[in-house]
Amino acid sequence: MIDAIVRSSTRIGIAFPMQSGQFQVSRFSLDSAGKAVDSMRSAVIKEVPPAKGSRGQQS
Repeated sequence: MIDAIVRSSTRIGIAFPMQSGQFQVSRFSLDSAGKAVDSMRSAVIKEVPPAKGSRGQQS
């Protein structure tokens, strides 16, 4: 679900509560996020052996 949101959005914002009762908001660009996630997954598949009892399925 989050993967689909990231791939279809251009920005994400996260609000952090402050002690004063106000919020600090940080916004991040998601340009090329899909490519970055694909690259990360490819690297993990190459480096991490399948878990014991795994049939090679991804979640």
